[in-house]
Amino acid sequence: MSLVEALSELAVPDTADVAELNAFGDELYARVDKADLGDSSAVAEAVLMLAPEFASLAEAAARAGDTHADDLLAVLADAIPRLQNVMFLDAADVALCSPLFLASHGKALAGALAERAEATREVQGLQAYAYLEVLTRLGLTEATGKFRAMAFMASVTLDDSPDLLERLPHLVGLAMDQWREDTLGSVLTILLEHPDAQVDALFELGQQMLRSALEADSVEAVMQGLVEARSRFAKVEAAEEARDDATIYRAALDVLVAFSAAPTSSQPDPAQAVTALSEALGRRAAFSTRAAMGGWASPRRLAEAEWFALANTLRLAVPELGKAAWREPAETLSQVLAAYQASRSVTVISADGLRVVLEPPVRAAFIRQEGLLEHLRTAIAASDLPESQVEDAQALLEAVDAGGESVGGDAVGKVWSSAPALAAALGVDADFEGAETLARAVDELPDVVAFFNDQAEGRARALARSTDPVVDGLLEKVVNGLASCEDFENTVREEFIEVVTAVLRFTADRVDAGRESWKKDIAYLFPPEEGDSPFGEEFLQKDVYKWLGNSPLRPYTRLEERDVAAGRADVSVTRSHRLVIEVKRELSDASRPALHAAYGGQAAAYSAGGPRISLEMVLDLTDHSDGVPSLANSVWVDEVIAGGEIRHVVTVVVRGNRPTPRETRTGTTRDR
Repeated sequence: MSLVEALSELAVPDTADVAELNAFGDELYARVDKADLGDSSAVAEAVLMLAPEFASLAEAAARAGDTHADDLLAVLADAIPRLQNVMFLDAADVALCSPLFLASHGKALAGALAERAEATREVQGLQAYAYLEVLTRLGLTEATGKFRAMAFMASVTLDDSPDLLERLPHLVGLAMDQWREDTLGSVLTILLEHPDAQVDALFELGQQMLRSALEADSVEAVMQGLVEARSRFAKVEAAEEARDDATIYRAALDVLVAFSAAPTSSQPDPAQAVTALSEALGRRAAFSTRAAMGGWASPRRLAEAEWFALANTLRLAVPELGKAAWREPAETLSQVLAAYQASRSVTVISADGLRVVLEPPVRAAFIRQEGLLEHLRTAIAASDLPESQVEDAQALLEAVDAGGESVGGDAVGKVWSSAPALAAALGVDADFEGAETLARAVDELPDVVAFFNDQAEGRARALARSTDPVVDGLLEKVVNGLASCEDFENTVREEFIEVVTAVLRFTADRVDAGRESWKKDIAYLFPPEEGDSPFGEEFLQKDVYKWLGNSPLRPYTRLEERDVAAGRADVSVTRSHRLVIEVKRELSDASRPALHAAYGGQAAAYSAGGPRISLEMVLDLTDHSDGVPSLANSVWVDEVIAGGEIRHVVTVVVRGNRPTPRETRTGTTRDR
């Protein structure tokens, strides 16, 4: 089959699925007549007619070590900057997902794109923007692209094409986020003077003010910055209808500002602000803010989860605003930080060919420290410590929070060696004022320090999964599976997504966790010692309960709550609605049909008194000597008939009885 014929038969798949894209390229390479790969005229014709497919083929040839691969990649690098419109963007999408191509030609491609953007900036604004967008994307993983894109943005004037100026604000804001180039704020100031770019430029300036506020070093400074950011988002709403992206931020900041301000007649009603936030989230306009830049720059499904978690936190905080005992909103500010970072994230292909999420690097040390301290206060209040240690733990926490004289390296080293997770979360260094207090506690209160370290470690592991594209894909699968569920809307949707996201992060974390590093905590995921009985479901039950305890869901989570649908719920999370997690163990058949038949009805029964959605977790202790099923095949949504009506059960299978990779046997290969 000739080169053009082979490339013409099928269109390149969605570049969001790296495995599928690679499989497509490999199939092209297997089908094409290899002699054509050395025919310069055939190659030239193919790259101009079918550039996206050619890019996939060239990368596959490089993976296969083909002798023509270097020439194919060079032809692709030369052709891409000369393409225009849709062909250019489609080919660039594939090229930016091709690590071997980028390793050999990324720098040269950056230079060529910058030259083309410069040549078209005054009269071909749409094409100039397309070149700049791809150059910026390239700059997320390649230094030359970064500096070329920044140089172009910094040179923008109102004499450039209106089509270019209109589309620039979000791209400039993204560059400021990812590269921390606040000097580009002057570009947004220029764009405020262009009528078609003004509102988006104001929105991006509001985002940058919010980031600056989150990086302040006191609650007072944070709140002052939030007031200014809130004002900018309100101006966006006033200037343009249906700006739900601005409404989401403005409404959230209304409530946060109410935390520190005395009530006044002019102050927005916090309850109304939370309602506005929920309604805007329901319309989900925030998740298409950067749609013009393509899916790579669209916030992930996990951004929705973070915003819903913030909405839930704010909704329950409103009644507490007038109480004198209400604490500074450290944990809530931590959730604002998480929502901001998730909404401003982008996806790229790393140098090793894996899809990764890049979040804005926000140095919010004060908020993270205060968030941890508030988390530890909640842990103490939840009676996770022996009663005899509670008073000492509270006193230690308040002493660390109060600070004192900064100390030298001896105290710092002692804290890091004894409680590394706690030290990392608090940022203990020579300038950390509580270092000496913690160092004394290592000797005087070793059990309390160990408890704090364990809490900090669990919290850090949970936060580390906030950028996991695998979890993002699983959440998308669950949300799509619940599309027909009548109860999956409004506050039910918000609260359930927060819970199921925490469970999915837990499951992804336990897939990677190794026995040697975790010892007793996750022993139940591996074969028992010879002669011991199989582990029971209570091990999974307590493990996921502890994980939820390291999240903002801690105050609402119960273990073995009684009188739930006439039974006892293994784990329940109750805010506005009670959501039940039923935990089971399977020893013989963990297939989807078998689990549905065995446990679906019981899981569904727990939703009799609330939303018709349940969460079922199954500890799979079947034989896995030939390998453990993937995460993608461990999560699904089923419809279950219970009480004569349809209810939905989300099943999450946690695979136990796991061999190590070196112990795994080769399974039987199915014929294709």
